Amino acid sequence: MGFSLIASAVVISISIAMAVEIFTGDVFPTVDHINTAYEGLKGRIDTQAHTDINITSISRLQSDDAYDYTIIVQNTGSVTLPTATMTILFNGTKEPFTASTAYLYPESTATFSVNGIAGASGKRIKVVTVNAIADYLIYTP
Repeated sequence: MGFSLIASAVVISISIAMAVEIFTGDVFPTVDHINTAYEGLKGRIDTQAHTDINITSISRLQSDDAYDYTIIVQNTGSVTLPTATMTILFNGTKEPFTASTAYLYPESTATFSVNGIAGASGKRIKVVTVNAIADYLIYTP
């Protein structure tokens, strides 16, 4: 009777030790990944909170059947924005553009040129940064 009691206690102890090792081997890395993800989220929220742009002016010139637009955007936030990663939408449609500078530094402006936009009517123009901060203006001729 004494040996079977000791043997069963050893088997149960080994089983508990294995279960704890498996549990901690899975839980601790998961908690570490969650903490890393929250740190990244905090950084993105902080960057987004310090980003702001303002469309200061829009002008257009007629070119054949279409129009060429010049959009001046001011960075009113404190984050430097790469202009190549921005998006310009005309009435909800993404349009290709060229920028006067590679980066839009805080408290400075950049000029964006969008060529070949059809239609003489007004346009809703929206400029979106890489971290989803946007400004829009309705251009009416």
